[in-house]
Amino acid sequence: MNQHVPLAASRRATYADVLAASEGMTAEVLDGELVLHPQPRLKHMRASTMLDIYSANGVLHLWFVDPEAFALVEGRWTLIAALAEDVEVRVVPFDAVAFSLAELWVHKPDDSV
Repeated sequence: MNQHVPLAASRRATYADVLAASEGMTAEVLDGELVLHPQPRLKHMRASTMLDIYSANGVLHLWFVDPEAFALVEGRWTLIAALAEDVEVRVVPFDAVAFSLAELWVHKPDDSV
């Protein structure tokens, strides 16, 4: 998900590069290299209050049905899987049994199952 932005070989990334990052991207300089990654989506930012409540009460895993899977790592919710279509899912804490993501979606009456 992270995008490393190549700069001229003799040039290290600076704060000006961070400020010039595209809208919707979070930028950081790591070891002289500009690294970009998408900003959290608004729905996840709105859910942050619930995330705080869950972590304070010992909830260790959370799945958004968009579907993304998160795990509580060192007190912070960390994206561990971003899934799409009908891929086979095997993500903690449900990694013992694989299932097709398509099984989660409601089929229209004319869809074949």
